[in-house]
Amino acid sequence: MMTKRTYTLSALTGLLLALAPLASRAQQEPLIGQYMFNPYLINPGFAGSEGFTNFTLTASNQWAGYSKAPKTYIASFQTSRLGSVLNIFNRSRGWSSRMRSNRSAATGFGAMIYSDWNGDVSRNGFQATYAYHTPLQRDDRLSLGLSISVFQFRANVTNEDLPNPDNDPLLMPGKRVSQMSPEANFGAYYTNKGFFAGVTVNNLLQSAVRFAVDDEASKPEVLRHYYLMGGYKMKVNYYVDFEPSTMITLTERGQFNADLNLKGYYRQDYWAGLSYRTAGAVLVLVGAKYQEFKFGYAFNFGFGDVSTFSKFGSHEFMVGYSIGDSRSRYRWMRRR
Repeated sequence: MMTKRTYTLSALTGLLLALAPLASRAQQEPLIGQYMFNPYLINPGFAGSEGFTNFTLTASNQWAGYSKAPKTYIASFQTSRLGSVLNIFNRSRGWSSRMRSNRSAATGFGAMIYSDWNGDVSRNGFQATYAYHTPLQRDDRLSLGLSISVFQFRANVTNEDLPNPDNDPLLMPGKRVSQMSPEANFGAYYTNKGFFAGVTVNNLLQSAVRFAVDDEASKPEVLRHYYLMGGYKMKVNYYVDFEPSTMITLTERGQFNADLNLKGYYRQDYWAGLSYRTAGAVLVLVGAKYQEFKFGYAFNFGFGDVSTFSKFGSHEFMVGYSIGDSRSRYRWMRRR
């Protein structure tokens, strides 16, 4: 018999397929294919929610073979026990002081350094996150997170990039321009056994970025993005698990995209999956876990308008390292 959660997920999947012809995407946010293995990249509320301390490196190269293809590099860190991490740092320095983290057991912390390149325009920045995790019932948990970031937009502007370059004497051919801006993101993340769901609002401040353009009405903005994600991990037998999931992306201007994902796990140490993006792409995901390390690879094949730039597809690599005992997962939350 179909459970309520499975029925809800199936209905949502059908709705996304019906909306697929309406999908459109303007790339202001990096397109990360393996976000489901590190939801912190999308949702600040996930920071520290698993009880582990995680370090993850992600590198994405879109439209391989195209000279001005988008490229994204992200180094992220998240933990529920900041004191324990600082103790490791202190011991490596030979310091003997210890920090107690019991009082902060229901909190999570995260940090991220990212560099996103799209042709002659780049966005580089740093993000810091605080999250609070609380149990609602025996197996229900809600996490709320807030991220504050500072990023720098850079662009190599030439006469070919401007319709009337003579009207803007501050921009000269080949001149580099840049601007620093603050931003903020908010996320809520809910889990219940194998079910998870989250909602994120990115770019709360919608920071304006101006490159010496005289017309105030024409200044670009970092659009506010809304992410809605959900999934359910189903155990087939002792060795095999399946996890269908979805993610919807909406922007402040009504642009829509949806991901439909299906992953399979063997002994929790190996996985493979497929992801369909209504914006016009199919992803193949593979990965493996070895001791505390996690390795993942995603191949993205685009179709439609973007396929003219994507003859060799897009490639994404992920390496993660986790500290913590899986047997104590969430135990720190049950102490409350």
